[in-house]
Amino acid sequence: MNKTEKSLTKEEVKDQATKHGQKLGILISALDISDEEREAWLSIIDKMSLEQIDRLIDILESKYVHQKTSNLDKKLKEEMEKIQKEYEEKIDEVDQKAIDKIKKLSKKIENHE
Repeated sequence: MNKTEKSLTKEEVKDQATKHGQKLGILISALDISDEEREAWLSIIDKMSLEQIDRLIDILESKYVHQKTSNLDKKLKEEMEKIQKEYEEKIDEVDQKAIDKIKKLSKKIENHE
């Protein structure tokens, strides 16, 4: 915020309050929280200053981002584990083929001696 609350005009305060209200409404409805928690947030908002509401918005945005990305982290981890398993299986397969070829070559050498 460029201006402090004290230096804002009534129109600017009203405009900010409207924007903050819309943003808070979207965030609170989008969060994966209980109805009780949602009601608790809604009941204290009208007692907060614009600065406190700014901080609350930051906290709720952070919580929202965390909720949305934690699932992505889980999916990424699962995908990485799948790739690692496939890689290890392929290495085992290549190793086994190499061992088989070495055994065949050893037998040929033994038979020629």
